[in-house]
Amino acid sequence: MLGAERCARLLAAIQGLPLASGAEITIEANPESATDDFLRACADGGATRLSLGIQSTDARSRGAVGRIGEVDQVRRAVGAARRLFPGSLCLDLISGLPFQDERSLLGDISFAVDSGADHVSLYALTLEDGTPLAKRHRRGAAALPNEDAADELWLRGRDALEAAGLLQYEVSNFSRPGKESVHNSRYWRMESYLGCGPSAVGTIVDEDSATAERLSWPADADAWLRRPEAHEPAIELIPRKALIEECLLMGFRTTAGVDEALFSRRFARGVEIFIGGALERRRAGGLAALDRPALNRDGLATLNGFLVDCLMELDATYPKYEESLR
Repeated sequence: MLGAERCARLLAAIQGLPLASGAEITIEANPESATDDFLRACADGGATRLSLGIQSTDARSRGAVGRIGEVDQVRRAVGAARRLFPGSLCLDLISGLPFQDERSLLGDISFAVDSGADHVSLYALTLEDGTPLAKRHRRGAAALPNEDAADELWLRGRDALEAAGLLQYEVSNFSRPGKESVHNSRYWRMESYLGCGPSAVGTIVDEDSATAERLSWPADADAWLRRPEAHEPAIELIPRKALIEECLLMGFRTTAGVDEALFSRRFARGVEIFIGGALERRRAGGLAALDRPALNRDGLATLNGFLVDCLMELDATYPKYEESLR
């Protein structure tokens, strides 16, 4: 929606900030907005990473979920990105789409790999209440695979990506070595980050108190543009227990797992003090790493159930921990 000129202005402003050496600068776009001028503006403005939401190269699947842009347009945009943008290329795909089968998903993955993408996000389709697709599904008008078939389809996609050298480093994210997303990794580690602009969210962690504040900016873009200085974020306090929960929920999404050193500095206790039982059960089942608080490749496929176990155990262990701090 920015277009080439506004993108260039934004990147110029970013380059005027005191950036760290080699800072990652990611721009996200849909294929229909990735024009040659836009791609040149990204390259000239110093963007280091471009993320294109292609979702699928199957026309029926794209149409069923209301994606704008024809398949040819998707292919042209990715080709232009490889030609005009020298940085890393990330492509987003979705599995479990209407009309999708193993052949079409593997075709999407082959397209992404052949394009030279350094990073691929493979998301499992989630039906959100109130969306047009959810309404069509309830009426029986959306040909979605059942849950077991959708899970198996995603696993086939995971295997194909890893066979092509794009390794899973987070539940839905795969990259060539050294091409992992820096900014997403910061969220998964539950480190501080700043959100700027309408609808943006930021989280500032107070390491001394092991609490955090979440800042959420109003979503009204028109009002923001009229008087940006007049807006203040809503501030939500995240107490210590909730911060522990978020560290577990985010950290276990990754193959590296929860950063044990950061967690111990922050909470003065190791991860296993809180959820040792849940972790040991996964290890006994061959689903977790033995040397760190992390699920392995197979364990990540059971992430949701494991996190439920973690939060239940945390409810039981936290009062004793809280008492030890007094």
